[in-house]
Amino acid sequence: MTTVHPAAKVFLYLVVAGSVAVSFSWTAFALFEVDSSSRLNSIANRIMSGDAYTGSMPSDAELAAAEAHSPCNALAVRSAAIIRLRAYEDAVSQAGVKGADVQMAALRRSVDRALACVPTESFLWFVRYWIGLTDGKSAAEQLDSLKMSYRLGPNEGWIALRRNVFALAIYNILPSDLQVLVLAEFASLVNSGFLKQALTNLKGPGWPLREALLSELLGTKLAMRQYFYKMLRADGFDLEIPGVERREFRSWN
Repeated sequence: MTTVHPAAKVFLYLVVAGSVAVSFSWTAFALFEVDSSSRLNSIANRIMSGDAYTGSMPSDAELAAAEAHSPCNALAVRSAAIIRLRAYEDAVSQAGVKGADVQMAALRRSVDRALACVPTESFLWFVRYWIGLTDGKSAAEQLDSLKMSYRLGPNEGWIALRRNVFALAIYNILPSDLQVLVLAEFASLVNSGFLKQALTNLKGPGWPLREALLSELLGTKLAMRQYFYKMLRADGFDLEIPGVERREFRSWN
């Protein structure tokens, strides 16, 4: 029978205990990573869906950790950029110029980091385009980012809520393939029930294109076209929508 020297026993105990401790610490770290990523993603999804988020927002340190992690965590870094976009919008709404400038700088870095990690993220390409406009650059200078956004995500309704109005504003300088996508995107807003936003877009930058935009509605749900027609009439517009019976228009009604 082999006898183990007491010192060896102590050494073996330390090795085993150390291994267990290292294993536990790495497991805990991994669980923390998953938990943080999941939390950021949940908040980002709430922001993008338009739901009111009343919980505590992630700290700058938590967002910075997600952005700096190597290798990058695609879900976390994307979520961090979306959360920073909301932080910037909140700062602007509070009329804090200095705070807004700080948030914009953080947003700019976050979007660049996120796109380096997830270059197929359509919404972030649109945000890069929008940041360029906010920085005072022309739409033509930033057009490549908008093109990437449409080509990577041409039919995503929640992106269309923000993107379509900007694209309509520069419709005349878009290449023909993007013009087709922009018209189809407007129709998708109506088809998905985002009628208020579609009406805003039509009355705003889409007004010179109203015939083309309304013609695009032919393939949308009839009920949505009828609702949209009623909204137009209520706003004082007598316009023809494909497949919807046009009633006699009285301005006093």
